[in-house]
Amino acid sequence: MRVYRFPRWYLGLALIVAVIFDPLCFALLLIALTGLPPRPYGAPPSLVGQLVLIAFSGGGLILVTAMTVRILRARLTVTADSVSFVGLSGTQQVDRADVAGRLTIVRYGVRDDSRLVLIGRDPQMHLLQISMLLAEPALRETWLGELPDQQAALKRQYAETRAASLADLLANPRLGATPEAPQARLRRARIFVRTLNVLALFAGLWLTICPRPFSLALAANILIPLLALVAITRPGRLIRVVLAPGSPPFIWIALFVSGCALGLASAIAPGVLDPPAVFGFGLLGAVPILAWMLVFDPGMRRLGPLLLTAPIAVLLAGGALDLANIAADRAPPRVFAVPVLRQWMSTRRRGVRAGDKSGMLLLAPWGPRRHPELFQASGRLNDLIWPGVRVCVRLHPGALGFPWYTHVYCDPEELLLAERTLLPSLRLRAAAGDMIAAARLGLDLVNGVAGPGQRQPGLALLYRAAGAEEPQAFYGLGMVRLRGLGEMADPARAAVWFAKAAGTVPDAAWELGVLTETGRGVPRDPARARALYRQAAKAGQTDAAFRLGTMDRLGIDTAPDPARGMIWIRRAAEQGDARAMNDLGDALLAGTGAPRDPKSGLAWLRAAATMGEPHAAQTLGARWLGRTGILARERAYFWLRLAVLREAPNDSARSGAEQALQHAAAALSAGARGRVDRQVAAWRPMPVRPPVVIAP
Repeated sequence: MRVYRFPRWYLGLALIVAVIFDPLCFALLLIALTGLPPRPYGAPPSLVGQLVLIAFSGGGLILVTAMTVRILRARLTVTADSVSFVGLSGTQQVDRADVAGRLTIVRYGVRDDSRLVLIGRDPQMHLLQISMLLAEPALRETWLGELPDQQAALKRQYAETRAASLADLLANPRLGATPEAPQARLRRARIFVRTLNVLALFAGLWLTICPRPFSLALAANILIPLLALVAITRPGRLIRVVLAPGSPPFIWIALFVSGCALGLASAIAPGVLDPPAVFGFGLLGAVPILAWMLVFDPGMRRLGPLLLTAPIAVLLAGGALDLANIAADRAPPRVFAVPVLRQWMSTRRRGVRAGDKSGMLLLAPWGPRRHPELFQASGRLNDLIWPGVRVCVRLHPGALGFPWYTHVYCDPEELLLAERTLLPSLRLRAAAGDMIAAARLGLDLVNGVAGPGQRQPGLALLYRAAGAEEPQAFYGLGMVRLRGLGEMADPARAAVWFAKAAGTVPDAAWELGVLTETGRGVPRDPARARALYRQAAKAGQTDAAFRLGTMDRLGIDTAPDPARGMIWIRRAAEQGDARAMNDLGDALLAGTGAPRDPKSGLAWLRAAATMGEPHAAQTLGARWLGRTGILARERAYFWLRLAVLREAPNDSARSGAEQALQHAAAALSAGARGRVDRQVAAWRPMPVRPPVVIAP
């Protein structure tokens, strides 16, 4: 008697897998049962999502444990007159007299995953299946290796069965009365399936590579699987789902391609707030698809084809559900302005695109999310964002009730939508006695965020919060009096409100400094204005830093000190002020107030011009004008044309820009000028990451 077990390396691998995955599945199951954070997607799941998480974590725990016990318990015993195998379900024993031969089946092309099959007197009877990791030494050392190989006989029998099955298939009277009609029907069915496979391939590439228009690409990838499922219902059952005896045409390839396309498109589509819920409904949607196949194709009523097709059905149902939820959504989104906590570049280490870099952003919690969100930003969005800047998240309700979201740059329109999104929560907090929320809500209503006719309720909220000594309310009432929003403009009264808030609100200190420097509503006092500017600038108020730097650099109400002025100018530039970027670039080019650095100076000027600063555009245009070559002349014309369009009519630099523009236009042909004019018309100011950050 000889006893064989799995090799030690295989046993060790099974234990490692169990040690890794069993605690993970148990933790996920515990989280799903108790509802404790953290959630991998940051938002509380729905009931369906929680049930899916329970099913998968519990099923994974059972599956990994069962496989590990099976491997550890497995034992092959070979005696002179019998062979027995101990597995998870018990002991199987076969007498030597009942075994007529053996057969080796290699699964998935992997030798280590092959099986030794013992064949009985009836070639169709498989007495015992054993892993080759157990059976290989037994084949060398026992009578199992003396058994005849039934591989050739099995192939011959398979060919005979295939021919008989094809004859039975064509003998169906529904295919026609003449002998030629079934053959013609079979040819047409094969042409239809091949055409369907090609269409599925093209539709899948359309959806995953260039889905424009998206609704049409999605409809094509949904229609092809529907045609395939309808085809198996045709009389005669010439078309099957999977390969069957007789080799009739089968639609599994078309279903596979469409399922993969829908699954991939769903994976790269905008994020869904509750992915387990979508996946759970995808599982439910796969049930009628599989039931349809089971009814109309008897070949699907086996475990192998069912397991092979079930994932495709899940991808078809889940992908179509997810993408249709996005494509058919026409409801307006809620917008959240979310600050960027961290930004870094990630490098792909493996695969075809190894070495490619992508921007990663870590966002603060927003809306229904309770934890920070990490996502890979597009190249354009990553170039417009840096830590501290806000990203706008559009949260859509979803046509089928599954909320989904996208990340976009926060332009003024998006910021207005974000403010409107916050109004309901601000109302609830204000009603609960939160004076900060009341002050912010009041200022939003006064500024027209909620639409016209809301200034009086906004004023009531501001006065209510001011009665509770809320500094933000003081600042809001100061802006009301300064701009005449719902009350008569009164700079003196505005200065009183600003003075109450200046100690804690940097914007209030800035506004009070402007009134004090200009003498509006209060006596003019340059020294006090400088102190207020300095206080606001140290708290991060960009306008105050730029004004303080300008006063020091030009000697406004103080002795000129370009070096000290450039410290404040640089601080404002690093905070994204286009005017400060322009002044810093000019100073670095000329070497006034800072060491001369033409390279950094041009970088700051390009950043300022990209943000729409006309003087920076004029400087760049003048520098390009002095170079030769068609590209230099076009760039000079572009920047000078932009400067003339954006400079004020009474700007002293406008005449110089117009003269330089005439010289640039004379050096270009009419066609080149027209092309650049179209570029200028399509140009929009965009934020730019500060190109050089030098600590003062």
